[in-house]
Amino acid sequence: MAIVKFEARNQLQSFGSVISYKQWYSYAIKAYHDQWNPTKDDADQAMDFFHGLDNGRYADFKVQYLNGLKVKSIKAPKDLNEIFTLANNWLKPKLLPGGGYASTYATRVDKVEKKRETGKQDGKGKPDKNEATKRQS
Repeated sequence: MAIVKFEARNQLQSFGSVISYKQWYSYAIKAYHDQWNPTKDDADQAMDFFHGLDNGRYADFKVQYLNGLKVKSIKAPKDLNEIFTLANNWLKPKLLPGGGYASTYATRVDKVEKKRETGKQDGKGKPDKNEATKRQS
């Protein structure tokens, strides 16, 4: 009995795509309750579902959602369907083919420096007279 209860709890932490994860989660929560574990209310089930979302795919969603909860700009989900709908419809940033995200920036140079001539130069940017004489000979 203890092993079955333990496995039912562990099954709540496995995941796949969000649609299959929701179906699987519904079965797992039923198995959890069928093993006489404490009943989870709708809000607890929603947050457990949220916690189990794949971090690789839903990390951005999870961070933004948790931050919204902390600053009270959004309310906690009432039930499993509410959090599932949010996760399923969340717009995900697109990765570049090489991995990572793209970012660009532009700068403006106020003064353009001229390219220096090769060889030694005096303090004014002109070739040193002695250096020029050496090249001629």
